Amino acid sequence: MPCLAEKNLVGLVNDRRRCLSAKMKIGHILFTLLIALAVLGIILFLVREPLLNLVLKQRLQSILSTNLEAEVQLEHVCWENGQVEVARCRVTDKNLSLGRLEATGVQLPLSWRDFLGGTPRSWQIKAKEVVIVWRQPVSPKALNSEFPQINLVVENLTFQPEGKDTWRLQGVSSKITQENGLWSYSGRGGILEIFGHDPLPLNRLSVKKDGRVLSIGNFALGDETTGILAGSALQEDGTWEGEFSWQDFDFSSWLPVGAAAHFEGRASGDAVLRNGQVEGRMKITGGVSKTVPQFVTMASLFAGENWDNLPWDILRFDFVRQPDGTVGFSNLKALSPQGIVIHGAGEFAPDRLKANLQLGVSQEGRPWLTAFVPILFRKENNGYLWTMVRVSGTPEAPIEDLSGRLVAALVSNPINTAVETAAELPDSAVEAAGSLLRILLGD
Repeated sequence: MPCLAEKNLVGLVNDRRRCLSAKMKIGHILFTLLIALAVLGIILFLVREPLLNLVLKQRLQSILSTNLEAEVQLEHVCWENGQVEVARCRVTDKNLSLGRLEATGVQLPLSWRDFLGGTPRSWQIKAKEVVIVWRQPVSPKALNSEFPQINLVVENLTFQPEGKDTWRLQGVSSKITQENGLWSYSGRGGILEIFGHDPLPLNRLSVKKDGRVLSIGNFALGDETTGILAGSALQEDGTWEGEFSWQDFDFSSWLPVGAAAHFEGRASGDAVLRNGQVEGRMKITGGVSKTVPQFVTMASLFAGENWDNLPWDILRFDFVRQPDGTVGFSNLKALSPQGIVIHGAGEFAPDRLKANLQLGVSQEGRPWLTAFVPILFRKENNGYLWTMVRVSGTPEAPIEDLSGRLVAALVSNPINTAVETAAELPDSAVEAAGSLLRILLGD
């Protein structure tokens, strides 16, 4: 019996030892697990922001890519106190009307409820700078019907067409909204750059786009120094219509390069755009033609007169610009206080120039001019002697027939004979005309 009791006691001790060992193992495991959880907690605490921002970045990229059906890249995304900040956002797709969009300094209020609940129904976005490169999409497509309402405020917007540099809006304070597929834009400040011309300040611009219809409600460019250009336009299915007016613009900026150096003045007028054709009228104030060779040559006939710089009291005409760039003008009326009148019509394009002009010279104080009727001047009317001037060639190298006819007139009617038949012809005029003849004939 004692042996049995002893055996039971030994078994009981062993059981206690095993139980204690198991408890110690469990305690060790729990302790190890607690340590691991603590370390994991510390790690999560240390990387919580990068991890949160990574999840946020992937979620935002997914939302934007799905709704825009475009490639979206976000850089340096972070969330703090209910606001998402994105250092840079880039959107590209060949079928997007925008072509390419890059934004920097983007701020977007976003709660966790909105973030976890799916696509927010309304986004209030601010951006320091946005660059939009526009191109005609290969196959335009509508926005996803679930695309949220957008209210985007941009401190500095740049907008330009893709490809060859032609024009660019830059530095414009802008607001862009989108609701149910209707886009609206308004902007102020900044400049419009048309390459090859001086930049124009932008006063205001408002645009709406609804499907295939793009309307420019109103715009105004320029200031007191450059002049003001204003108007409105509408594009539907690729066709533009519009109405424009301008006041006190530098007229030389409208002329071909070769002609711009010979004229200055301020232009005012209005025009209508229909089916790619611009039709309008223009009036020039403060007009001065500078060193036009034909005027300088003709002035040599007149003793004491200098036509190097001719002022024009009246200068107005109608014009039509065709889709191919050809500009036609008609109803030209120009009057100089120095006794010159020009009427006529013509057209010019980059590769050609054509005009039929009537040039009138006042007889007042120049009675000896009758000596050149009908050799040079074909008719007399209202105190003016008139001759036809035909212009051809190109804007950079114009050709006219007046200089040649001046030479022919002087050759066929020797200067001393012709001018001495005119009443009260001063000796100085005879000498001036003789000098002109010698210059033209190369003596």
